[in-house]
Amino acid sequence: MTLCWDIGQHSRIHNHRDQNCWMSAPIGRLRIQNYRVDHRDASHGTCKIIPTELYDLDAAHPTYVDPMEPVHEVINVAEFNQRAVSLHIYSKPFDTCEIYSRDKGTYADAPLFYTSEYGKLNPSEKLL
Repeated sequence: MTLCWDIGQHSRIHNHRDQNCWMSAPIGRLRIQNYRVDHRDASHGTCKIIPTELYDLDAAHPTYVDPMEPVHEVINVAEFNQRAVSLHIYSKPFDTCEIYSRDKGTYADAPLFYTSEYGKLNPSEKLL
């Protein structure tokens, strides 16, 4: 999957549904903030996440999502002052992930949507 990042844009804090992921940023630079899920209460959808490793991703420094601590956020910090493009390779397709709100102490399933798949625009994207 290829993602384009404007200056200051960031992903939600999320996981990858128990699969492997490798990332690179051939254009620009991105910051990756990893989190550890310290406590989770599935019956209430609450959790506590704690920031762990923080590092930058660029063409010379590809990385992977640690399967032991897969929760992370991708950030194009304003101080980089440039757009970025990232490439993500997943071990299998997935259409949902868990997203986390650090401020609210909650998590939930979120559907994923893609602009195109297999080189063809998705029908819902043609309307935009």
